[in-house]
Amino acid sequence: LSLREWAAHAGVRPEELSRGFRRHFGTSPKLYRLEARSRRAWQKILGSTQTLTAIAHEYGFADLAHLSRSVRALTGAPPSAWRAATATAALTESD
Repeated sequence: LSLREWAAHAGVRPEELSRGFRRHFGTSPKLYRLEARSRRAWQKILGSTQTLTAIAHEYGFADLAHLSRSVRALTGAPPSAWRAATATAALTESD
């Protein structure tokens, strides 16, 4: 759902919706949506053996680089580091 469609459904102008959203949530609708998508992809990275490229496409990122930038911005580490940490933890638990 685009901001324009959401605003039309709510009966307000897109600018009003965006300002109200920012006032309430402290971020823009676009950034909020990106962070939510990044968070879902990050959770998938932690709990899946699916390739990072496949996860990037599943969650609507243009490519792996786009996913990597978003996950790093969210968590401070790239997806490859999270994948490696998850694999290390799994090996430690199986010992």
